[in-house]
Amino acid sequence: MTPLEEIITEQEQIFTQRQPESRRLAGLAAGALAGGVTSSWQITRPQPVWLSHGQGSRIYDVDGNEYVDLHGGYGAGLAGHGHPAIVEAVRSQVGFGTHFAQPTRTAIAVAEELTRRFGLPSGGSPTRVPRPRWTPCT
Repeated sequence: MTPLEEIITEQEQIFTQRQPESRRLAGLAAGALAGGVTSSWQITRPQPVWLSHGQGSRIYDVDGNEYVDLHGGYGAGLAGHGHPAIVEAVRSQVGFGTHFAQPTRTAIAVAEELTRRFGLPSGGSPTRVPRPRWTPCT
């Protein structure tokens, strides 16, 4: 084994020793989820980190370890986890439905607000040069 391989092996042992519940869940998931995870990019060595919750800029694994969330859900979590205003907004809207894959009135309101805030053009036409436009999740 090369010196680098020795270091990697040692660090992987430290990593897995502090995450026994993640290791247990990875074993259970191997029989239930394709690749043992919910997304192929989560297939990692030595094992995936199973998360329990987040608060603000921090996320926590099922073993109680705390991390700074530098991923931010591909930008969807820029306000952090569990922000009270976002939690309340979701609570107030979820009763109307969660995802229709069709336009809703709120999509227009969100796109107009984003355009107002950031000064970017919206709209466009397939027959013209496309301009940036907002695609809100509704």
